[in-house]
Amino acid sequence: MKRILGSIVLIIGSLTAAVFLAEGLLRLTEQRYALAKVEFPDGYFTSDPVVGARHSENHPPAEFHFPGPAFETFTNSLGCFDHEQHIAPGYVMVIGDSATWGYVPVEANWATELGRLTGRQVVKCGVTGIGTRYETALLEWLVQRVGTPPSTVILLYTMNDLNDDYVYPSYRVVDGQRLDAFRSLDLATGSMGRHTDAELEAMYRESRPSLRQWLREHSLVAWVAYRAVFGKKRNAVPPASISSRYQVELWELDDAGRPWLRKARESHIRRLLALAERIHRMGAQFIVFDHDEGPHNQVLAARLPGHVDLYHQLTFDDADRESERYFHKFDGHWNIKGNRQAAQAMSDALRVTVR
Repeated sequence: MKRILGSIVLIIGSLTAAVFLAEGLLRLTEQRYALAKVEFPDGYFTSDPVVGARHSENHPPAEFHFPGPAFETFTNSLGCFDHEQHIAPGYVMVIGDSATWGYVPVEANWATELGRLTGRQVVKCGVTGIGTRYETALLEWLVQRVGTPPSTVILLYTMNDLNDDYVYPSYRVVDGQRLDAFRSLDLATGSMGRHTDAELEAMYRESRPSLRQWLREHSLVAWVAYRAVFGKKRNAVPPASISSRYQVELWELDDAGRPWLRKARESHIRRLLALAERIHRMGAQFIVFDHDEGPHNQVLAARLPGHVDLYHQLTFDDADRESERYFHKFDGHWNIKGNRQAAQAMSDALRVTVR
């Protein structure tokens, strides 16, 4: 009996040592980024009566964490992740969501690189997790603050802008952190549920993950094992409802039998056209770069010309089948190389368009 117990203890000890060794080795590799969560610095957001939440102004430099290399973020007097600068007439205003905000240091952001390539003053004001309705309000507020309209407005459009438009406004701020009040969306009817402010605050202060969730968030060995078992399973049939705003791309969802979705798409396009009209009334050009490939490309290519000065779908040269090198390994945003490549593609497209 003692020999059996000794063998069991030895096996358990060996397995434990192996797990700890594997955990340590994985944390020396790029896999360590897999466990990171998106975490903005405290106080990075402030409440706004129109859009729900916006960037605080003049937020001091602080680290931003996500599933990739952490970097320093900050805001200027406009609440933009950009250096403070005197804005002269003829400037270019860049708006958009997280792909515009950057997920890289500001010096490596595609808009910064675009300014270097074109010799233009580019004012960068992307905000993560927003769509056209938010961008329209943001642009009007920014132009009012600057006091001079831009000569050109560039929008980096992403496919999930439709999702963001449909749930807008849904952001709230608790203790300087932006929270999403979105609760659910019935994909059959389009009916949407939202968390109350009290529920959001309780969730923020009292969140207790399950043991399985805690292990996936803190152990690379558990994360790798979970991905090996569940990561490649993908349900071809969309769920009846979703509980996070990007769980299903609304542009990719079949609109057959979903009149609410057809209406949402049409309203979204009309908002883009209305934004174009507002920008032209400022005396500015409106350029739309499309970040993604998807069913929306054909719709935008058919509806936007004649209303915008340029609609251009960005495509990278991936003849070597290594296009993933432009993206963070555990995050869908462009890395530094991707930002540089995007800026070059935009510069080439703008060469004959921007005044």
